[in-house]
Order: sequence, then C-alpha cells, then structure tokens
Amino acid sequence: MKAAEISHLLQNRIAFWSGGVDRQDRPILTFPCHESPDKLKYEDLVKVIAYLSQVPSPENIKHGFTVVLDMRRSKWDNVKPALKGLQEVCPDLVHIVFIIKPEKFWEKHKTNVGSSKYTFETVMLSLDGLQKHVDPSQLVTDLNGKMQFDHLNWLTSRMMLEEFTDNAVGLLKEFDELMGSLRRSDVGGNISSAKTMLQYHSQLRENIQTSAVESLTQDAQAILKRLDQSRSINAASSSGDSEYSQATKHITTLLNRMHISRTNVQETWHQRKVQLDQCLQLQLFQRDVEQMLRWIAHEKEKFLMTYTDIGTSFHQAHELQSQHIEFATTCESVQVQVSEIKSTAHRLADAGHYAAANVKMQAQKLDLEWKAFYTAIEDRTNVINRSTSFHEKIEQYMLDVPNWLSEVKNQGVPDAIDELEEAVARFDDLHAAFHTFYNQVVSEGNGLLEILQTPVASSAYNSIISQADYRVGASHLINMIHETLEKNKTIEDCWVATKAQLNQKLGLRLFQKDVLQVLTWLDEHGNVFLDKNINVGRSLQKASSLQKAHEHFETIAENTITNAEKLLHAADELAQSGECNAEQINMEAGKLESKIREFLQRLEQRKNLLNLTVSFYTHTQELSEWFEELRAELLDGKLAEDVGEATLLVNQFHRQKEATTEAAVNTINEGESLLEQLGQVKMGSESATEDFAHIHDILENLNEARETLGELWNKRKIKLDLSLELQCLEEDASKLSNQHKVWISELEREDKYPDSAKYEHALHLHNEKYLNMQRVNSHMIHRAKEFIQRLEERRSDMGEKGHTMFDKANNTVDSLTDKSMYINTLAEQKRSKLEQNVQYMHFEKEARQVSSHIGHGESNLTTTFICPNSLQEAEKLEKDFDGCQGMIEGIHMSASQLLRKAEEMIHNNHSETDQIRTLGEKVSEKWQKLVHHAQERHKLVMASNNWFKTADQVCSVLESLEREYNRDEDWCNSQKNADREEFLLQLINKHLEQKEAFLKACTLARRTAETFIKYVDKNVNQLGMPLVKSRYPRNNVQAILEKVHKRETIVLEYWAIRKKKHDKCLQFVQFEASAKEVIEWIREVGDVYLSTHTHDSGDENEADRLLKEHREFVESEMKEKAGKVAYLKEVAAHMLEHDNSHRDGIRQWLEAVDKRFREFTDSIDTYKKQLELTLGIQNVQPRDNINSNCHKDKMQHREINEEKRKSARKREFIMAELLQTERAYVKDLEECVNYYLKDMKNTPADELPAGIVGQHPVIFGNIEEIYQFHKCTFLQELEKYESLPEDVGHNFVTWAEKFSMYVTYCKNKTESTKVLMAHAGSYFDKVQSKYELNGSIQSYLIKPVQRITKYQLLLKDLMACCDEGKGEIKDGLDVMLSVPKKANDAVHLSMLEGVQDDLLAWGEVLLQDRFTLWDPKHIIKKGRERQIFLFEDCIVFAKEATEGGKTKYTYKTRLLIAEIGVTEHIEGDQCKFALWTGAVPTMSDTKIILKAHSLDTKQTWVTKIRQLINERVLYKSKYNEPMTRPLFSKPGLRSSSRSHASSDRNSRELDSISNTSLDELSFERRGSQNSIGTAVSSDSSSGGNAGNNPNRSSQISN
Repeated sequence: MKAAEISHLLQNRIAFWSGGVDRQDRPILTFPCHESPDKLKYEDLVKVIAYLSQVPSPENIKHGFTVVLDMRRSKWDNVKPALKGLQEVCPDLVHIVFIIKPEKFWEKHKTNVGSSKYTFETVMLSLDGLQKHVDPSQLVTDLNGKMQFDHLNWLTSRMMLEEFTDNAVGLLKEFDELMGSLRRSDVGGNISSAKTMLQYHSQLRENIQTSAVESLTQDAQAILKRLDQSRSINAASSSGDSEYSQATKHITTLLNRMHISRTNVQETWHQRKVQLDQCLQLQLFQRDVEQMLRWIAHEKEKFLMTYTDIGTSFHQAHELQSQHIEFATTCESVQVQVSEIKSTAHRLADAGHYAAANVKMQAQKLDLEWKAFYTAIEDRTNVINRSTSFHEKIEQYMLDVPNWLSEVKNQGVPDAIDELEEAVARFDDLHAAFHTFYNQVVSEGNGLLEILQTPVASSAYNSIISQADYRVGASHLINMIHETLEKNKTIEDCWVATKAQLNQKLGLRLFQKDVLQVLTWLDEHGNVFLDKNINVGRSLQKASSLQKAHEHFETIAENTITNAEKLLHAADELAQSGECNAEQINMEAGKLESKIREFLQRLEQRKNLLNLTVSFYTHTQELSEWFEELRAELLDGKLAEDVGEATLLVNQFHRQKEATTEAAVNTINEGESLLEQLGQVKMGSESATEDFAHIHDILENLNEARETLGELWNKRKIKLDLSLELQCLEEDASKLSNQHKVWISELEREDKYPDSAKYEHALHLHNEKYLNMQRVNSHMIHRAKEFIQRLEERRSDMGEKGHTMFDKANNTVDSLTDKSMYINTLAEQKRSKLEQNVQYMHFEKEARQVSSHIGHGESNLTTTFICPNSLQEAEKLEKDFDGCQGMIEGIHMSASQLLRKAEEMIHNNHSETDQIRTLGEKVSEKWQKLVHHAQERHKLVMASNNWFKTADQVCSVLESLEREYNRDEDWCNSQKNADREEFLLQLINKHLEQKEAFLKACTLARRTAETFIKYVDKNVNQLGMPLVKSRYPRNNVQAILEKVHKRETIVLEYWAIRKKKHDKCLQFVQFEASAKEVIEWIREVGDVYLSTHTHDSGDENEADRLLKEHREFVESEMKEKAGKVAYLKEVAAHMLEHDNSHRDGIRQWLEAVDKRFREFTDSIDTYKKQLELTLGIQNVQPRDNINSNCHKDKMQHREINEEKRKSARKREFIMAELLQTERAYVKDLEECVNYYLKDMKNTPADELPAGIVGQHPVIFGNIEEIYQFHKCTFLQELEKYESLPEDVGHNFVTWAEKFSMYVTYCKNKTESTKVLMAHAGSYFDKVQSKYELNGSIQSYLIKPVQRITKYQLLLKDLMACCDEGKGEIKDGLDVMLSVPKKANDAVHLSMLEGVQDDLLAWGEVLLQDRFTLWDPKHIIKKGRERQIFLFEDCIVFAKEATEGGKTKYTYKTRLLIAEIGVTEHIEGDQCKFALWTGAVPTMSDTKIILKAHSLDTKQTWVTKIRQLINERVLYKSKYNEPMTRPLFSKPGLRSSSRSHASSDRNSRELDSISNTSLDELSFERRGSQNSIGTAVSSDSSSGGNAGNNPNRSSQISN
C-alpha cells in the first residue's frame, strides 16, 4: 500500500508516527482527538492502520510499538473502531495502548470495560500519567509534549520517498532488460556476420549513456535534504533518528544499486564487445588453419609415393638421398607459416578468447598434422642416410674379402719359441682387421633392418610412419647381410684352423721349459735343507730359533710350490683343450706332481715337530712359576669376612685347582706326544738323542710337583667350606628376613583382579606361597640348627672365630621363628579374603554368562523375527517363538539361581555386597527387558495368527454367503401352510443375525489388522527388529482389507435383495393367512349365525330380541372382520404395486375374500331388513353402521401399524438427514477447496497480503484431504446404508482410521484462525464477492469441526430408535466421540516442551488431564497442579506455564508403566488415588498421591492404568517366581501371589480380539482363537516392582 493511494485519509491526521518513543524505546503511534470522528469509515481506518503498521522497520518494532489514543473529547463508540482495527490488523505488534481518559464519567466507564477484551494491554490514564511512561520530549504538543511534528511535511516526504522508490525500481528493471539483451550468447557464423554484429553493438552504447541515473540521484539528494531538515527539528527523538537512518539507508541502497547496475551494464557491454571481436578473430584464424591443412594433405600425398624406396646399390641410394634433401629444404619454409599460426593461437588463448578451447583444438590439430608430416620427413632422412652408408661399406667389404682369404691360407708354423710368438701376434692383427670391418657392415645393416622391420605404435605424431611398408627394402637388406655372413664365415674357418696349429706348438714348448726350472730347485735347494736340519733343541730359546729358521725356509719354498701348482693346472687345461699333445703334457705333469707331493710332506712334518717342541717348553716354564705361587698362597690360610668374599675364595680355590690340574695334564700330554714323534725321527745324530733324554727328565719333575700341591689343597678346602657355609647361612637369613618383609607387605596388600581365574590362581599361588613360606622357614631354621651342630663338633679347630659364628647362628634361629609365626597369621587372613573374591568373581562370571544368555535370547528373538505376510509365515513365526521360549525358560532358571546366590552372599556379609547387589539388579533388568521383548513378540504372534485366520475365515464366509444369497428359492411353498409364517419369521431373524454377524466379522478383521500392524510397528520401531522394506505388511494387509470390503459390499447388496424377498414372502403368507382367517370365520361363524337366526313369524317381541342380538353380533364380531377386510384390501393394493412375484396369488385371495365377505354382508343386510320390517322400522342407509365401523377398525389397524413402524420411519428420517447433510457438507468442502484455496494458490505472491504468502497449509490445513475422502469414499459408502440405517455405524467403524485426519485438522485450527485474524485482511472477503459464495472463509473452515459434532448427534438419535445391542451404532458413535478427544490430546501434547526422548517411542497418548499432586515424603504436604499425560508405556508429568500469553507445559519427569502400581482408594477423598514404585505400596521408593477433578475422571484413569499394567504382566506366570525378591525386583516382574491372582479385566486390543472369535458370529466355519491370559492384583493396588529413583516424587512435585 502506498501513501499516495490513501493520501486523502492520511491528510486528515487520523493517526501518525511522530517519531517519539516510550521509555523502553518503543515507537509511539498517536491517534489524536477528532472533532467529527463519525464521518470516518471503519474500512478507511483499517487502511490507515494497515499502512502505518508497515512504515517502521522491523528492527524498530521487533518488541512492538506503543499506541497513544486521545479520547478526551471523544466517545467510546468513536474510539472502539481504532482498537478494533488494531486488533484486526496488528495485534501482535501492539505492546500497549495508552488511552487518554475521556472527560465524561460514563465514557470512562465504558472505555474501561470495553477496552479489556482485546489481546493487547490497554491502560487508561491522564496526560500527566502518560508522561510517566513517555518522556515529554517524545510527545507532540497536542499531548502537552515538546516535540514539533509537521504531519503534512512528513506525508510529503513519505510520498516523495515512495515515488523515488518506484522510479528507481523502474530504472533498475530497464537496466535488467538491457542486461538481458547484452547477455545474449549468439555470435556471427562467418566473417561478414561477425562484422555486422560489431556495428550493432556499438549502437547500444548510446542507450546506456542516456539513462536517468543522474536525475534520480538529484531527487534522492533533495529527499535526503528534506529528511535532514525534519530530523534537525526533533533532534531528541530516537525513533526519528531510526526512521531517518532507515530512509537514508533505503535511498542510499537504491542509489548504489542504480550506479552498480549501470556499471554492470557498461562492463557487460565491454565484455560483449570483446566477445564479438574475438568472434571475428576466430573466423580469420579458422580460415588460415584450413588453408594450411589443405597444403599439408596435398604434399603428403606426393611424399608417400616414394616414401619406402631405399635403393639396391650405393649409386641408387645416393640418388634417392639427393632428391629427399631437395624436398626437405622446400618444407622448411612451410614450418615458418605453421609457427605463425600456432603463435596466433597462443595469443588468442592467452588473451582469454571465449573460444580458447576451440582455438587450441584447431591449433593442436594443425600441429599434429604438421608434426606427423615433418616426423615422416625426418624418418625418411634417417632411413635414406643409413641406406647410403650401408651400401657404400658393404660394397667395399666384398672387394677386400679375396685378399684376406689368401693371406690366412698361406700362413706357416715355425719351431722356435720366439718365431712362434711373432707369428701368433701377426696373425691376431690380421683377424682384428677383417673382423672389425665385418662388424661395422653388419651393425649398420642390422640397424637399418631394425628400423625397417620394427612396427611403430600409431600415435598422433607418427601416423604416417606407422603405416609405412618397408618389406621390399628389408628383404633386400636381409639378402645382402646373409651374403656378407657367408663370406665372413669362410675367412673365420680358415683363420681358426691356422691359429690352432700355432697355439699348440707354442704352448708345448713353454710348458716344458717351466717344469724343468721347478725340478731343478727342488733337487738343489729344498731337499738339501730338510736333510740337514733334524734336531729340536734342549731349551725354549733353541727351539724358537729353529722354528723361525724353518718358517723362513717355508717362505722361500712357497714361490716354487705356487709355480708348480700353476703348471699342473695349465697342463690339465692344455690336455683337455687339445691345443698341445696331451700324452707329452701329462707325462711331464706327472713327474712334477710326484716331486712336489714328497717335498710338501717332509716340510709339514718338520714344521709340526718344531711347533710342538716350542709349546712344551713354554708350558713347562709357566707351570713351574704357577706351582710356586700356589704353594705360598695355600700356606697363608686367609679366611673371608662375608658371603661374597667367601664365595669368591671358594670359587677361586676351585678354579685354581681345576686350572692347575688341567694345565699340568695338558703339559705332560704334550711332552709324551713330543717324545713319541722324536722316536720316529732318524736317531743317527748325537744331538737328537740328547734332546730325547732332556724332555723325559722334565716330565718326571712335573708329576712330583702336582702330588705336593694336592695335599695342601685338601686342608685349605675344609676351612673355606666352613667359612662359606657360615656366611651363606647369615646371608640367606638376611635375605629371608627381607623376604619376610615382602611377604608381610604382600599379605597386607589387597589385590584386585579382572576375573575369577586370576583370583583362583591368586588363591592357589597364595596357598602354594604359604606352604613355601612354611617350608622355607622350616628349612632355614633346620639348616641353622644343623650348622650349629657341625660348628659345635669343629669348634676346637676353629678357635675364637668358631665362638662368634656359634652366637650368630643362634640369633638367626630365634629371629626366624618369630617372623614365621606372624606371617602364618597374615596368610590365614588373606586366604579368607581371596576365597571371598573368588566367590564374587564366580558370581560375576555367572552374571556375565546369564547376561550373555539373555543377549543370546534377544539375538535369537531378533534373528527369528520375520514380518509375516501369510498364515504360513505367521505359524512359522509362532513355531520359532515357541523354540525361543525354551531358551528363555533356561535363562530364567539360571537367573533365578544367580539371584538366590547373590542373596546368600549378601546374607553372609560378603565384602562386595554393593557390587553383588548392583550386578543382581543389572541381570534382573536385562531379564525384564528380554521378557518384555518376548511379551511383545508373543503379542505379535497372536495378532498375526488372529489376523490371517480371521481374514481367511471372513473371506471364506463372505464367499459362501455370496453364493448362498445368489440362489433362488421358493420360501413360500417350502413348508406346510401352518408352518410357513413361523418358518419365514425364523428365516428373516436368521437372515438379520447373519447380516449383523458378517458385519461384525468384517469389523473384527479390521481390528485384528490394526492390532497386527500396531505390534509389527512396535517390534520394528521400538524393539529395533530388522525389516526389509519390501516385507512390510501394511500394503498386504491393506489389499486384503480392500478385498474384504469389496466382498462385504457385494454381500450386503445381495443380503438386502434377499431381505426384500423374505419380507415380500412373509407379507404374502401373512396376507394369505388373514384372508383364510376371514373366509374361515364367515364359514364357521357367519354362516352358522345366519342359519341359527331366522325370523319367519311376525312376532314383534321376537323380532325386537333378534334385532338386538343382530346389533350385538355386528358390534362384537362383524366390525372387527370388516376392518380386517378393509385393511387386507389396502395391504393388497400396496403389495400389488411393489410385489411382482406373488401378484396372481394376491389377486386370487383378494377376490375370494371380497366376494365371500360381500355375499355374507348382503345376507346380514337382508336378515336385518326382515327384522326391521317386522318391527316397522324404516331402514335408511342400512350399511352406514358397518361402513363406519369398518372405517374405525381400519384406523385402529393403521394406528397399531404406525406404532410398529414409528421407530423404522424415524431411523429412515435420521438416515435421510445424515445423507442429505453429508452431500451438503461435501459441496461446502468443494466450494472451499475450489474457490478459496485454489484462488489463494493461483494468486501471485505480490497480490496477496504479506502475512499469508505461502501460508495456505496453515490456513486450510488438510481440508483438501478431508474433501477427497468424503467425496470419493465416505459419501459413496454411506449411501449403501440408506435402506439399512441400523447398520450405518459399521461404516464409521470401517473408516475409523481415516477420521484421524480430523485430529490433524482440529489441531491446526487455532493457528489457522490466528493467521486469518492477523494477516488475511479483506482478501478472502474479495474472494467471496468474486465467486458470489454464501459463506465467509471462517464459516467454511469451521465446518469440519461442526461435522464431527453433527455425526455424534445423528448417531445418538439413531441409537435411541434402534434395538439395544443390534448393529454397530455404538461403536460408530465411539469413533466419532474419540475424534475431538484425540484432537484435544494432540493440542495439549504439542504444548509439551523439554522432552529429550522421541515421543513416538512412548506409544499413543491415551489420556491427559490436570491433577493435584502430593508427595507423602514432604513434611509440608502442599498440593501442586500438574498436567499429566498417559502414554502406552509411561506416565509423563508436566508443569503448566504461561509465556507471552501462550500456555505451555514444561516436562518434569515420567514413570514407566512397567515400574508402577496403582492404589485406587485413598482414605479421606474418593477422588484421590496413588501411584507407587517398589515392592509394596507401603514401602515404595516413590509414591505420589493424585486428585482428579471428578470421580468419573479418577475411575477412567485408574481403569486405563490397570489395563496397561495388565498388558505388561508376563504371559507365563512361572517366570515371576524367582524374581520376587525386593532386592532385585524390576519393572514388570511381579510376585507369585500377584501373578496367580485372577484378573477382572482383559487387555485392550489383543485380549478383546482374541476373546471375540468367529464362533460367536453364527457362521458354520469356525477358527480357534487363542487368548493371552493376564494376571493382576485383585485388591485396590496393582503394579510392578521397580528399583526406581527415590527422588522421582520430588522431581514430579517440584
């Protein structure tokens, strides 16, 4: 809305923003006092308020604004529209309204009363009181303020600002359009079109230069100047500063956007200019590339004609080489042009050309083509050069071959060594010369052949090379190489033969010369030295000197020996190679080998003898010195002072003895070995004999010295052993004392281990260690005593040291005895502690095992879970579950034993009592979880079996009924006449019972389906059972229900047809019986009467008597039959009109009755006339009496019939009203959806009020879904029951689930109303006028809520005129009554805050209400108001709070249903009951007393809570027995007394469905239905045991 649109209203100063703020900085909207407010229309006032409410920025009014309403000279009726307008337009923005008090008292009173009904706060005060809330500097002068406010100036500035905004926005749109034309992506397709587009683009620049940016900039500056002036007048207004800042920011933003847009357009123009320039460059570039590619293709074709020709001779190859060099030189100039084109492409790409990729691609294509071509040229250059070189060298080689061959064949073999060596050297040079030349030729030939034969992988750069075919040239090369190979082979063979002769002769001469030199040295030097040196010496110095002389000789002989070995090796090689005469070589080698072997044996024998002699003399000298030192040490007799030194002395003694003995024995052995070897040496010389005798004397001296040392060692050993034993005893005692400290520390330390095995091991180790301690202590004491005894025996030999050692040993024995007794005491205490720990760890292990078994049970339940989609799968699920139950029973026994063991351990004051109790509670909790899981699985098993069996039976029954109702039968003639009416009545009653039965069966099927799906969802969502999406049974169940519904509809139609037939047959039989009765009465009564009443005489008295009797007969008998005949005629007429099957019989009986009754009536009239003639009575209209009586009887019959049909007509009327109102309801929904909703969706957002843009889901909720359901489904189904009003409740039950959409709608209705009131304005009024609708939007949106109420009223009326217990009207009414309850529950649940868990996990909200709570533990028993929600799994307590005018519930705590019990009766107040947790109510951990606002509410809650508790009682009571101990009682585990108590209630869904079998529905086919037995306490309190938080009640009450 613009100020210009309502300028005439704004000029009247109805309301204005002065720029002032209250003391909380909220802007002030002022409504000044008007002299003639009656002239102002309410619509204009709303427009002004709506416009002014959008003037401040959201930042300024984020906390609302303040309204000052001056009504000093006004009346309440004049001020009321302003408040109403504020309430309608912006109630959420108004923080407070200050109403300046009117002058008149009555107006004050009306204002005070009337202003209190609005949602915002209103305060009536005086001008002085206003200044308490608003500073005078922020008030206009009209309100005794100091602010100077010029309203016209403000309005002018506002209009200028809005006009500037419109112009600026328009210019921005022009820039956007110009930007769109500049962002065109098309460019010229050729050079000429590209030049044309460049010329057009230059013209666009003029349009950009002529834009109106400068003029709008001047306008903006004028507005800013005006605003600045206004601001300077009221400098103290903070709101004015904010408005100034807002307007300045808005203008500056638009100016910036205009300049930015113009800059962007200019930049885009330049970008477009660059694009067009680049387009022209691209066209020129593409032309050059195409020309170059065409040249390359042409030249390539000529080049390929001679590409693979390499020539067959040097002359031809040289000619081809010259031609190719000339062609390559020509191509060098083209290389320059290609480089220029590539440089152009790089420049375009580096300059950011828009087609840089295309340019690069074309440049790459040209580069690839040129490189492929140029690579082929280079390859041709390489091949032709190699071919020329090869042909030149091979031709030269062929010319030199005859000369080389002649020189090789003519070579001679000389006899002298010098001549042979010279001939071999010259022959090798010749071979090197021709072989080198050959290798050069073959190498070049093979290189060229490899180039020609090696396939080249195809790529971008060698595409030409890879296609070259060199097979002809390669074949020519191979032939030439083979010819060269043959020539070279001939020369090689000749050379090898001649070279072999030379080598053999030279080798033999050289070998013979070397062998002769070796043999000469052995004879003249080696053997001579060994024969001369045979003695060993009689001292170490002499023996060492001889040894060194021998080593020197070995060094000299080593060279000769090496040469001999080389000669022998060379002889083998020469003999094997065949270069020399093998026989001559082997003979010479044999002589040399024999001489060398003999020399080496003598040399080694002499060396060993000298080594042994030197070693013997050395050891003898060392051993003599050692013997002297040992003798002095043994005679000293030193003893040790501690264990270490004593041990050292003993060890030293043994080592010395062993080492000395070993050294003496080794030395003696060496001497004996030396004597043996000397005996084998030639003893011809005198010096050798003397050496032998000297060594024999040395051996005898060594033996004597060893015997002397042995005696000294034995004496020393006794003293050292006693000293060492004493020191060891003291040291071991000291160590044992330290060990005692360690043992005491270990025994006093309390060890913790992670498992029982380690505790058992620790106990075992402790016992072993204890025994070891005892054994060690005893052994040490015994050892000390034995030492004392031995010391006592040798005290005289030990001297003073013996007495000291005796005292130390006694002290050691006493100390060890004391420590041993103390350790025994500690060990016994620790053994007891370890035994308890072992017991605890066993218990802990058993607890883990039980927990593991429970986990396996959970896992087994999980793995055996399937979501059944058929009866077979349901039975399989039941079978698997039965298998799981056996496992659960085993787990139950283990858990029971574990908990009994825990109680026993606690009873025995076990040291780990707290841990035992905790473990027991955890096991009990896991067990309870498993049992709960099993319960839910059991319910699913029962529900699935119920569902599939029920569905199968219902479908089978409906099929059989359909076949039965399709049969045509003649019920009128199927029985005897006397029994037909009774038979038909029974048949009709049975037919009615069948209808009620199969309808209830269908309802049962739906309920079992709902229960089945519910427990599937519970197992999957709450218990986390795995479920494949394709296995989810909802679609399968829905398909079966649809099948049942379709067949149900068909059967119901057939049933109605048969019912009509039954009724017509019954009417005909009853009509026939009535006709027979009338005819029989005429025959048996009427004719008898006429025959017995005759009057032939003229006696008047007799005639008078007979006339009286006749009148009595007519009144008593005739009147009733006449009425019945008249009724039969009326009934016959109705039947003839509607019944075609009995038309002939009805007419026959009607004619018979009419004829017979008319004859009888005529006879009666004749008889009456006779009597009247006798008496002289005139007969005027004689039959009026009878006709009158007949009319009366007819009316009586009608009244009786009306009474019978009254209730039927009322049912039909109610049913007709239900159908009529349903059709009208569907029509109203259709109008709302097609007009209001559709118009809002199709209206552009800028034409809608800002507050409702995108809010149609909030305003209309799910009304479209409701409309589709009623139009497409419910109305059509409802029409099927038009003739069966007593069964219409079945339709409501059938579609009960669909009515949950009303819960969603009602929950949203409050928010919808708020949005409409706050933001819709007059939009929907315009829609109503546009489509000429009868009702407003509010009247349409309230209809779904009203419809539910209408259903309730109609069903109540219908139930009142139906037989009790017939049909499902009561069930249908319950469905409709539950809808508003569920909606109310959902609304309250949406107000619940602070819940961390998922509400869906708690199940459905069953009840919610406000209660007063007391906590008996509190000393001051003060009741607290709490909102309580009853879910399927828990009870939630919340505290009501109000924030910002909205009510919410703050979550406090919750109690699980499985944990609680309920006590129904609390002394002193019948509306009170209690919830508790724990073993028993009197000793519960948590007990809460609640008081309902009525007795009915209390009974409803107690009943529902007990039902929920009953559902959680274990399905097998034997599981309860071991879990009844208070220590480990857990949720849902009840004592055996409670478990076996009889229950007065069944579970809600499963038990009710299980207890309602098809056996009760009067069908022939029957299915067994299993019910789940429940157990609950029969007293006033029921619940489970729970180890709950004792602070729970305080959490609830706080």
